[in-house]
Amino acid sequence: MHEPVLLEDVLEILHIKRNSQVIDATTGMGGHTRAIARRGARVLGIEADPEMLVLAEKSLKQLPRVKLVKGNFRNIAEIALKNGVKRADAILMDLGISRYHYKVLNRGFSFEKQGQPLDMRIDPGSQAVRASDLVNAVGASGLSEIFTKSQVKRVLAARKIKRLETVGDLLWVLGTTGRGKIHPATKPFMNLRIAVNSELENLAEALPQAYELLSEGGTLAVITFHSGEDRIVKNFMKNKAMSLVLPTKEETEKNKSARSAKLRYIRKNET
Repeated sequence: MHEPVLLEDVLEILHIKRNSQVIDATTGMGGHTRAIARRGARVLGIEADPEMLVLAEKSLKQLPRVKLVKGNFRNIAEIALKNGVKRADAILMDLGISRYHYKVLNRGFSFEKQGQPLDMRIDPGSQAVRASDLVNAVGASGLSEIFTKSQVKRVLAARKIKRLETVGDLLWVLGTTGRGKIHPATKPFMNLRIAVNSELENLAEALPQAYELLSEGGTLAVITFHSGEDRIVKNFMKNKAMSLVLPTKEETEKNKSARSAKLRYIRKNET
């Protein structure tokens, strides 16, 4: 269900060779991992979502040079060391949330699934705080990082009346019933998911570790999908001869997930 974004560009940029050691820090359903392994590389795949990891294991079981582990890429250095990877020739981070999360999983990622619990945790087993916990307990200042000023007021007023538990509850409070080119719930739901999973903080922690793990001349490539994460990547790479690749018109027409994608990459010690 999830077609990997910018796949051909990734394969070209990472300079995959037989026996190259690659880390796919966000394996997901295994699309990029599979293509990299088929080029002859050894791949350590890291995935935080246990359900996605099961799917990846089934999908990649015929590829013996792939090792999959559960973990969050914020701990990429520790995970690599524990799995015998001292240096990597290439590291890929695809920061997108898959269609599987939106269409299949019952965790409230999609504002179109109004009956689902307002959860949004990538790893429910290790994360205690759900999206519903945030919207029902965080103060006005914390909520203002997720919602607009008027939305914050409505959330604060509504939760005095009842606990907000489902996607439908939050949609009702936000008043996002109108439809334009972009649904008005898109941004607040994305911001809430980012907050629940500490996505920006995890990325900021992972990038320097990943760069340090690279062998000389190795490549770190990151695919971003929104301005918050792209800003972190751009700032980290800005003094390191960063390159940018955008999807072609043909790819965006074929794969809607690619519309907002940006692929930035650097090679270690190139300035």
